[in-house]
Amino acid sequence: MTAGTMTETTGIWKKMTISGNLFSRSPGFLSRLSYTTDRSGGTGKKSSFFSPRPRFSKPRPVSYQHRTQAPGIQTTPTVFKEMNEMKKKFYGKLFGLGLTTALTLTALTACSGGTAAAPTGSAALTSPPSTAQEAGSDSVGTVLLSVNPEIEMDYDDAGNVVALNGLNDDGKAVLASYTGYEGRACTTVIGELVDEINAGGYFDGTVGGHEKNIVLKLERGSKYPSETFLTDLADAVRVTVETEQIGSQTVALDDDDYDDTYADQGYINATAAQRIVSTQLGRDDLQFVEKEYDLDDGDYEVEFTLDGVEYEYEVNAVT
Repeated sequence: MTAGTMTETTGIWKKMTISGNLFSRSPGFLSRLSYTTDRSGGTGKKSSFFSPRPRFSKPRPVSYQHRTQAPGIQTTPTVFKEMNEMKKKFYGKLFGLGLTTALTLTALTACSGGTAAAPTGSAALTSPPSTAQEAGSDSVGTVLLSVNPEIEMDYDDAGNVVALNGLNDDGKAVLASYTGYEGRACTTVIGELVDEINAGGYFDGTVGGHEKNIVLKLERGSKYPSETFLTDLADAVRVTVETEQIGSQTVALDDDDYDDTYADQGYINATAAQRIVSTQLGRDDLQFVEKEYDLDDGDYEVEFTLDGVEYEYEVNAVT
């Protein structure tokens, strides 16, 4: 059958052509044809197998008929055409929906009395920050709390805490159990941190017979949320100290207390170092020795005379 061709109409074979001759058969089955052969010696008997040389009477020309479309089945071009029409309708509806949404948002903006321009495109689905906290969440300054634990507190322009960072092992240990400070007022958090430091036993040791100072140092270039920001922090620390009966004194340092030469390294000046010593000893009558300080090791070696006795104290230039 390799020399023949077949014509299909909707899955049903209608006609079969072999070597240009046409034969009809029942739908769905291949016909087995009988014909006369020369093997019968011209008797005209029918043979049940194909002869290598079949002889046919009056071959009829092959006529090609157009395929009949079965009911309910559409041809491929028609399907594609309808799919394209459906796509056009779908995109048209989608465009209309987007336009309606944009007009609705514009109307709402106008009703609320806003002056901002109506959003377009993807910007129509983007909402601006809804609270002042979100808009002002970036840090505008840092204050250092130093006892022996050293903790930096970053704050925003509203005076609320953004982050806390432990600078040494003791500071990290204090913060390990202290959470929930984000977004709260610095004055509240600073008092709670002093309370945590006291609970950790860090005020138990003394220097010169007195409990350790509490140093608050505003980082150089930090913005003040208010004119009394640093003073308010010092007052909050004093309240906690008095409540807990700690006995420490507070020293507040600002931009004026930085050394002109080593300010970029965060070093305080000699006058600030002397003030720390006076506060630590609880005396304001110390006679300091005027000298040039070598800060290569990051420490002030402060010399002074008290009640006729000479003393020397080391003060860390950073804290």
